[in-house]
Amino acid sequence: EDPQARAFLDFVERDTSLCGPVTQEKNELLFGEQSKSILSAALIPVRLDGTVGVLAIGSGDQDRFSSDMGTDMLDRLGEIVSRKLSILPK
Repeated sequence: EDPQARAFLDFVERDTSLCGPVTQEKNELLFGEQSKSILSAALIPVRLDGTVGVLAIGSGDQDRFSSDMGTDMLDRLGEIVSRKLSILPK
């Protein structure tokens, strides 16, 4: 029911990263005060014990992250972050 989480419902069902421009709403939720300078982003799924999160990397270059770029390295980064989070003390 969290409106911030609702904005990313389409993303959390993905198995792969998403690259390109993001909507203004998502941009503001992810990057806050810096959102005006973010023109493209990579959204990387992070999973831990049934919970899904997003690792967001933003760029001021509108062509830095595009929808046609490969995401293998970003997907691997998400896997590594997820595994590292799983070994942190609770």
